[in-house]
Amino acid sequence: MELPIAISALFDRYRRVETVNIVQNLDSDQTRADEPIYGVCTLVKTRHDEYLLVRHTYDLPGIKENDWTTPCGKVEKGESFEEAAIREILEETGIDARITDLYKVFHYDHLWEGEKRAEWYIIVFHGEVVSEPDHHESKEIAEVRKFRRLPINFAGELGKHYSDLM
Repeated sequence: MELPIAISALFDRYRRVETVNIVQNLDSDQTRADEPIYGVCTLVKTRHDEYLLVRHTYDLPGIKENDWTTPCGKVEKGESFEEAAIREILEETGIDARITDLYKVFHYDHLWEGEKRAEWYIIVFHGEVVSEPDHHESKEIAEVRKFRRLPINFAGELGKHYSDLM
């Protein structure tokens, strides 16, 4: 599979990492996307070597609202992957962070009734906390918590792809 230029450039900036290919069958029709869609997630660590994780107030593809996951979201037009990751961490947790490395790239083909509807690339970074607020609220985040080890219900169906961190 040939990777988009944006992903190849990311590998040039950091290092080449594993690309996990996933096919997800959707249970409803979604708008067709002719171009790849990009998202970012960040495995954020605190000064005490804890993971900063969130639980969303809604289900994500492959991740239920009771599952813990990383701060994540869609890359907006004109943003770099790193800018999007830092913005999402701040929006979802109130924490200022910095990106330290690239962890993995997930490539999704979303199918509906056997037809490809969208292609997603989710870039997963490593990051670290720079500063923390006393309090933060987000409508899309049910809870923010720190863990010494990734919990069993981390990343739902995708948790198996993080086994090297468990």
